[in-house]
Amino acid sequence: MKILIADKFSEAHLDRLNKVGCEVTYNPVVKADELPKLIAPYRILVVRSKQVTADTLRASEQLLLVLRAGAGVNTIDVKAASARGIYVSNCPGKNSIAVAELVFALLLAIDRRIADNTAALRAHKWNKKEFSKADGIYDKTLGVIGVGRIGREVITRAQAFGLRVIAWSRTLTPGKAEELGVECGGIRRRMLRQRGRRFPSRRHRDIAPRAEARDAQIRQCRPPRAHETQRDPHQHRARRSR
Repeated sequence: MKILIADKFSEAHLDRLNKVGCEVTYNPVVKADELPKLIAPYRILVVRSKQVTADTLRASEQLLLVLRAGAGVNTIDVKAASARGIYVSNCPGKNSIAVAELVFALLLAIDRRIADNTAALRAHKWNKKEFSKADGIYDKTLGVIGVGRIGREVITRAQAFGLRVIAWSRTLTPGKAEELGVECGGIRRRMLRQRGRRFPSRRHRDIAPRAEARDAQIRQCRPPRAHETQRDPHQHRARRSR
């Protein structure tokens, strides 16, 4: 079985494919517009972010499967593949842990101002007093929109950090929320109610008052809703007397 891997791929997985008898061509630097000239002898094409166009699929002679080594198939012309009887598949959830870890790397970097600290250090400035100030993320509130694979991994790590989690998803039920150990629904309102609890970033610690001010501006720019309209009781009685 001839396999063309046209994006960066783990050496360990390459070894496993070779051990099971596959003929693997590893060419991570090939460009998308060069694939039509190379694809003819291969039965499986593996990509990550590289575009697989209709031209590539039409140029294939033995291709059976296009595999996206990641979530989604938006980089592959699925319609053209279906027309030629070529299967298209992906690997959903395989990068969930990596994404969740990145979320917390960024949260901690914001709280500890790591990027600013690094920039200052590279400018030969050592400001320990300033950069040692941090609110920490313990006992803060984290909102998670979507509780798919990535969302669930984020929730697990948030709880380990001592964060209170409010989650929302179209499919999230109270029972499922209880199972995940999160509060369910109404993220925005609940976040505003939590304005006494500081967000990790100093830049965002006043987010709730600003959001309320923005909502007030929006209400001024749109027609009032039924529950916001105050009726004049004298006008109401006048209508009834007619």
